[in-house]
Amino acid sequence: MISESESGGLGPVFVFDSAPGRVSFIMLARSFTAGIKSPILRSLFYVPAGLTVFLFKVVGLRWWLLPFGSREKEPCSQMWDDLLNPTLIPLTTPRLYFYSMSDLLVSGETVEEHVEEAREVGVMTILTKRDDQAAHVSHLRVDPVGYWAAVRKLWAIQ
Repeated sequence: MISESESGGLGPVFVFDSAPGRVSFIMLARSFTAGIKSPILRSLFYVPAGLTVFLFKVVGLRWWLLPFGSREKEPCSQMWDDLLNPTLIPLTTPRLYFYSMSDLLVSGETVEEHVEEAREVGVMTILTKRDDQAAHVSHLRVDPVGYWAAVRKLWAIQ
């Protein structure tokens, strides 16, 4: 974390590490089976993951039927939209996206799509740092010096 003295007490910024993503069969399957070493056991999860994606995406089952929410969209799509909503996050709030094309959960292409949409809605300051050696949310571990240099650059822009 950057201390207040390092940041000069500046205002808020958004730092995204391997986010935002979109719900897909592959994302669900990989996220829930990441710790399972056996390919056989891992593949057993694919049936419920596929059924879940089918029900929500194809059949149109509403998320509001579930006990944890009342939204029309699934949570990742709602978050995607909320992050682009200038009434929730001012367009003047600087953003930094860390991402990787080797991320197995949130594709680099998906992050680049969100960056482009943020530019289209008028977000004024967007920085990106792509590191294809980093797995999902491991940018700080892979390159701590580069990670903090990018965050400090974001703070300096303010």
